[in-house]
Amino acid sequence: MTNQCIVAGIQTDEHAKRFQQTWADVYTSPSLEIPWYLVAGNHDHYGNVTAQIEYSKQFTPDTGRSWNFPSLYHTKTFSADGVTVDLVFIDTVDLSGNTEGFEEVNGEENPYYYDPLPPRTRESAADQWDWIEAQLQSSTADYLFVAGHFPVYSVCQHGNTQNLIDNLKPLLVKYNVTGYLAGHDHCMSVVKEPDFPLYYIVSGNANFCCTQPDHLEDIPVDKELEWYAAGKKLALRGGFSTIRVPDLTAGLTIAFHDQDGELLHATDSVPPRTPATAAAAVAATAKTTSGASCTELNCGQYYMNCDCDAAGDNCACHAH
Repeated sequence: MTNQCIVAGIQTDEHAKRFQQTWADVYTSPSLEIPWYLVAGNHDHYGNVTAQIEYSKQFTPDTGRSWNFPSLYHTKTFSADGVTVDLVFIDTVDLSGNTEGFEEVNGEENPYYYDPLPPRTRESAADQWDWIEAQLQSSTADYLFVAGHFPVYSVCQHGNTQNLIDNLKPLLVKYNVTGYLAGHDHCMSVVKEPDFPLYYIVSGNANFCCTQPDHLEDIPVDKELEWYAAGKKLALRGGFSTIRVPDLTAGLTIAFHDQDGELLHATDSVPPRTPATAAAAVAATAKTTSGASCTELNCGQYYMNCDCDAAGDNCACHAH
């Protein structure tokens, strides 16, 4: 039976023993004596998320092994050796709603837990969407990542998040984002745009691995499924991912490791963001269809304008 005290988040306040029992007393390796940066997931929202934000106040931000969770959505810039990386941390439960209860109820599997989250409009969480767009628009970093709990694309049991496909993905393209980092599904996967450097990463097996790849067929045909690790037959008990940027010449690499730190997969070198990569992203998402109307093209989902010839044919999407 699932222990609902464990999966239901913090049930009291920032002084809950669970912070010590499941974090401070667990992650004790010297390599983990570093700042931790948090986003809330579905299980956190089953409990008192505010307690996790208040817990941050017990630490000096960005120093030692600190719990850094100043608000439900926040940013952090890393800079070293002439390279800057911006991270935009978002709250996908606020954006997309929450899952239906626990994985198990009274020892029985909950048939609704893995149901797809219903689509939402941008207006349903307008404040956060406006904030996200403002952060992406203002970033001048060499690399820009967005991190949230729910994935945009996932091959495993929860699958894709339609709201993020509809409302977040166009922003990732428009503002030349390097990658989107997610968890939620207890597996690992890399989905990428084939024509420009935008990676959709799932690394959700720090607790256990691996759930079944039930949604392999749901990855769109215009995306590239580069790699995944999923399924109970794998000899994996867990794992994690790392991002390394030796310098701008070498580029950035996203790597996946097993529970012992052994390398499982690494992406090719990802170049820094430049006007050229931004132009490639816009060009790759533009569409032209003879005879199609602007309504059919739905350019707005890419945050683009739509123009047609004098006859109203050969409509095309293009950047603002």
